Amino acid sequence: MGKDGVDVSIACSCGPTLSLLSVPFAGAVVRLSKVRTSMGRYTNTQTQMLSRWYTHTSLPKAGEVELISLAACAVVSTLQHNDTFTAAAVIATGQPYIVLGCASGSIRIANLVSTTGAPWKPGGPVGQLRLASYGVTAERLQLTGAVQGLDVHSSPGGRVCAVVGSAHGELAVWNFRYCVLVLYGGNI
Repeated sequence: MGKDGVDVSIACSCGPTLSLLSVPFAGAVVRLSKVRTSMGRYTNTQTQMLSRWYTHTSLPKAGEVELISLAACAVVSTLQHNDTFTAAAVIATGQPYIVLGCASGSIRIANLVSTTGAPWKPGGPVGQLRLASYGVTAERLQLTGAVQGLDVHSSPGGRVCAVVGSAHGELAVWNFRYCVLVLYGGNI
């Protein structure tokens, strides 16, 4: 990564990449590892292939989130949860939050933290990703499948909404400001 003619490779500790998310004004990338098979295990072929790549570490953990600092050219923070992360989105440009979708159908919030341990401010260095206590359960979102698609939109009036799509074809729109389900559509 870098300007023309400059390439940098950053080694990540966990398996194949599901998605990469650029964090505006942070000089950082959030990387979400690919979820394993439905049985929670890699297939024999996948295990053989991955063991060739990960000879120095254990096999990757599915749904692990890594915060990569472009200034440090390194992974600066890793986040795991007992509910596997399946999707990620930036909550708003210049805000210190990342929304994480989970295999259970719920969504969680992670805070970007500076290298000093204080909440991250735009333009400053990022040092860590911490899981916040705030989350929205699958029941409140009325979702029955894993979060498969996730996006966040904000309006000039300060309303911030998450658009959440499930593996079962459901769609929910959650308003973070008022903590309410704004829209639900089943089997879309």
